[in-house]
Amino acid sequence: MNKVLIAEEMKLWVEMRGYDEEMVTAEEVETKLGWVMESEERGALRERVLVERERADEALKEGGSSYDAFVEFLKDLEIVNRL
Repeated sequence: MNKVLIAEEMKLWVEMRGYDEEMVTAEEVETKLGWVMESEERGALRERVLVERERADEALKEGGSSYDAFVEFLKDLEIVNRL
């Protein structure tokens, strides 16, 4: 997953200004942590994270999409190793 998907579409994180520069300022960290800890929207953020965590857990279970994709990957490796 990339930043655009996680931050802008799924709204699962609070973006820090300066992450792509040398350093994020202490003020930026303080502002964002304050928002997460005190904002009325924190409950909605937490709920979105919990929903996506549940979806990820399901994908990793036997028969889930990530599990099945990994099994196929391992099968492909076996085929390559036989060549």
